[in-house]
Amino acid sequence: MHDVPPGWRVAPLGELVTIRSSQVDKKSRDGEIPVQLCNYTDVYQHDQITDQLHFMPATAKLKDISRFSVQAGDVLITKDSESPRDIGVSAYVPTTLPGVLCGYHLTLLRPDTDLLLGAYLHQYLGLQTVRDYLYLRAQGITRFGLTKPVLQALPVIYPALAQQRRLVAILASVDHLIWLSQAILQKLRYLRLGLMQAHIGTGQASAGPGGICTVQQGRSLRRLGDSLVLAYGKPCPEPTQPYGRYPVVGAGGVIGYINRYFVPGPSVVIGRKGTIHQPTYMQQKCWPIDTAYYVRDYRDMCPRWLYYLLMSLNLAACSEATGIPSLNRDTFYRIRYHHPPLCEQRRIAAVLHAVDQHHAARLACLQRYYRLKHALLHDLLAV
Repeated sequence: MHDVPPGWRVAPLGELVTIRSSQVDKKSRDGEIPVQLCNYTDVYQHDQITDQLHFMPATAKLKDISRFSVQAGDVLITKDSESPRDIGVSAYVPTTLPGVLCGYHLTLLRPDTDLLLGAYLHQYLGLQTVRDYLYLRAQGITRFGLTKPVLQALPVIYPALAQQRRLVAILASVDHLIWLSQAILQKLRYLRLGLMQAHIGTGQASAGPGGICTVQQGRSLRRLGDSLVLAYGKPCPEPTQPYGRYPVVGAGGVIGYINRYFVPGPSVVIGRKGTIHQPTYMQQKCWPIDTAYYVRDYRDMCPRWLYYLLMSLNLAACSEATGIPSLNRDTFYRIRYHHPPLCEQRRIAAVLHAVDQHHAARLACLQRYYRLKHALLHDLLAV
């Protein structure tokens, strides 16, 4: 840990908070009191624990209810996990939640409010230096955990309460921007899914009652083999570089760059092995490698629309391999779908592409907020 700034204090966590590692499990037992349980995933996936979360019903003994009921100002952290990087993840409790208990695999930290704010402690635990401190002291081989002595010894650097409140207010404003961006990204994902279901479909066309396949109005029923030709990618002729003129595309997307290409854009690349359910759309010239197919001929088909069509199909179900998923061309060609006119394909692809562009811009904005939060943590907390 670094030097203590003037006017700040440093103390072991054990002198500033009450540490209680929960043993309340997910089981419901006769004779115990019904409760709601805040579990590992609630803490791991959320920055705050509020009544907006859906807690698991369980039961607990009276003594456990008195010890592990979550109160305003508490901080909950993950106590053990399969990865040492996943322990010590914290969530803040802004308001008391009657009937909600801190569950198994979690530790409850209750600060001495005369010295330390729970909201400040939550931000402090997000510092990379603190994360590294806990990571290096995690115990275990296949499952890792934090012991109470390790937590008690954790050095905490903190200013007076008034300054803690000011720092928390600044950091909380960035947290709010992060939350808003995440909410917008989720809505854009739902919008994309809804548009694809409404205008493309949710999977390959299949026969309805009586074996008759219902075709959407204005569309024809086709097989993919009637509309395109798949070709094998080629081994990469030179080592890939992080930057270059033309992307090298594998089953999972772009894996690097070289100064040659053999497929002009736009093109659609489909995994031949591995992630066969995640096609890649390439607007520019590229080099698909031999773990992938690329579409060589488009017959009355817009490449970008084809990309969205393939995203809507369950290509993983077409795998005929028992190990690594593998896509056979003949199986792929037999997939049936509803084929709209080319002008309609272009309109649908343009709308979905606009949603994808908005999503990419918002995702880039979210990444900037994360970097801002990381910088502010280290600048404001001065460690």
